[in-house]
Parts: sequence; C-alpha cells; structure tokens
Amino acid sequence: MNGLDHVAILVSDLDAAVKLYRDVYGLELVELEEVPTEKVRVAIFGHGAGRIELVSPTGPARASTTCASRCPISRGRWLR
Repeated sequence: MNGLDHVAILVSDLDAAVKLYRDVYGLELVELEEVPTEKVRVAIFGHGAGRIELVSPTGPARASTTCASRCPISRGRWLR
C-alpha cells in the first residue's frame, strides 16, 4: 500500500452529513452521486489522494451490510 487514497465514512443521513462537512468543516463538495447497483448515495469531498467519501444506504439494508458487500476488509484495508 502506497499512502492514503481515500477515506469512506458510512452515514445514515447523507444530506445532514454533507451540510456538516461543507458548512461547518469547510470542505469542498466535489461530487454527489447515487450508485443504484450498490444501493448507496455518495458525496465526495476533495481531489486526489486523501479525499473523503460519505456513503449512505438508499434502501432498508443496514449500513454495515451495505459497506461489507461494497468494500470487503482484508487485513484492515478497504479493497475494491
């Protein structure tokens, strides 16, 4: 592993989380997208390495289940 690519944070309310990260923390919202195949909405802050992705489930699945199916953990690292 060569440095940090991004950090993904699961949130239950994406709109509220976007307001917090944008308005309170002062981060630039770069992209907001829905990924129907993964049943999530994603907000991306920053560019390149070290960006922050807020991920929120769009369906009734628990956040931990959604994340586990999207980003399995291997030895403490998120893999795609």
